[in-house]
Amino acid sequence: MKSIEVLGKSVDQAIEIGLFKLNAKREDVKITVIEEGSLFNKARIKIQLAADNDDEKATQSVVEQFLKSMDVDCDCSVEQTEEGYNIEIFGKDASIVIGRRGDCLDAIQVLLTQILSKGSENRLKIRVDCEGYRKRREETLKTLAAQMANKAIKTKKPVKLEPMTAYERMIIHTRLQENSEVVTQSQGVEPNRFLVIYPKSCMPKNLQENEDNEQ
Repeated sequence: MKSIEVLGKSVDQAIEIGLFKLNAKREDVKITVIEEGSLFNKARIKIQLAADNDDEKATQSVVEQFLKSMDVDCDCSVEQTEEGYNIEIFGKDASIVIGRRGDCLDAIQVLLTQILSKGSENRLKIRVDCEGYRKRREETLKTLAAQMANKAIKTKKPVKLEPMTAYERMIIHTRLQENSEVVTQSQGVEPNRFLVIYPKSCMPKNLQENEDNEQ
């Protein structure tokens, strides 16, 4: 289901802009007001083409019922992909849906993956985001990776990061692969598994052996 976020001086103007961008009529879209707008802030809406796919409609209904069961004031949009669905959640209670560092959002993604995959031959790939949180978190982690790598290089000591999900650790691993002065290693046991950034000058023996084998 194609959807976009639009800003305007008013809700009506944002709707007009959105309809123009989607080349659609008012009756062909679903509109969700995210921010009403004020003297200092523009109005922001989510506008999406009405689903013309039975699977998308059914999935949207499941997600809406799921959010209702959580008793949160949020809406959603659903886009079908080759492997599953991309689900965007937005609304007044977005912070509740996201939770502390995305822990609630991750739990929702796991649960919806189980619910929506039930009866399917293959496990569906479900990606759940809430008002662009995952993209913002990814940028934060990339910045953190660079800062902590610099600290490890400067102090010539390993730097231990806080516990993170496998996905978040992967972002930092990937970000620092291009840095030839440090190596990274995951340690600990889930859900408290964490990442350590080592300067090349004090790599543990097992990492040094891996480096030698790759050369």
